Amino acid sequence: MSVKSQSGRTFDLPTPEEESAIQTGIAQDPDTYEVTDAEFRKLKRVGAPRPQRPKNA
Repeated sequence: MSVKSQSGRTFDLPTPEEESAIQTGIAQDPDTYEVTDAEFRKLKRVGAPRPQRPKNA
């Protein structure tokens, strides 16, 4: 299946079989785990801070 982005680029999504293989690989990786809701709330935003007064276009 292909999807088109807002910029016009086309991407091929993985087939169900490929997605299953990807998810199996993730589940078997000892360095990967699901973040709990409590852990997610503790995460900090990375990048430029949001402006106090955003520009009006």
